[in-house]
Amino acid sequence: MDIYSEGGLIFLVMVDHLNGELLGGVIDSFYAAGEDPETIGKAVLKDRMEDTVNPESAAFSIYAVSKKASELRNGPVTKLLVNASLPYVVKMIRDKALETYNGLNDGKALKEIVKALDDERVAMVETYASKWWKKAFDRNVTIKFHEIANAARRTTKLVQKYFAFDPLVTVEVIEDGKRAYMEHFTDQVIPDVCFGKRDDVAWAVPVAAPAVSDLALSGCCILNIVVPASVAALMEYSSIADASEEAERAAYITGGIPGGKASAMKVAEEALAVYDIIK
Repeated sequence: MDIYSEGGLIFLVMVDHLNGELLGGVIDSFYAAGEDPETIGKAVLKDRMEDTVNPESAAFSIYAVSKKASELRNGPVTKLLVNASLPYVVKMIRDKALETYNGLNDGKALKEIVKALDDERVAMVETYASKWWKKAFDRNVTIKFHEIANAARRTTKLVQKYFAFDPLVTVEVIEDGKRAYMEHFTDQVIPDVCFGKRDDVAWAVPVAAPAVSDLALSGCCILNIVVPASVAALMEYSSIADASEEAERAAYITGGIPGGKASAMKVAEEALAVYDIIK
């Protein structure tokens, strides 16, 4: 993959399937060198976690995709990726369950707990996006989100409820004394820069774009919805349906696309079924 910029915009040129072929080649090389699957899996996860704007989403995505792949056609690569990523996912579930349990015991509302989890997710993206730019291009940048909301342009019920379809984002980028404060980043700033109308912030758009993109794609990992809803149901905070709906509504980033409530209800029902047996 080649990366280059022109006029403040960043371009990616990638041959189809290049990443998959490279990953396969890397794993083949490990095998040829006599490395065991556990070592290979740890190396792949370590590399991915250190080269992303969101390590949590990266680890979970590797697990989810490789787990589904193993159901369709199990093999040594899918097996090693599942085994390597599973500990990260288990820790995520444990941490979110504990935070929810403690919060509910302290008298907090479920929506307050879920919002705090999503606030942590935004802070993680801010931190790791800056780290990524330093590692990849030796650039010292600071990225800060000042507004994250829905329905930047449109007024339909879908975009008013779900962030990812029409993100309303205000983001700030600071680098070497320069500052770009960009309101309506996705719906106004990016189009204006593409048409040459905002040379004052053109340099900052490609810096902020990976972080904004990650937030818009946060529906890839909905643990901030399903785990709190399940814990709340187990603690009899409310019904499964009510807990799932409250969690989805509070997850202003994680609940960026439809499906969070339905998934939370399914997981909570399974959790209660297990609890009924072991209690």
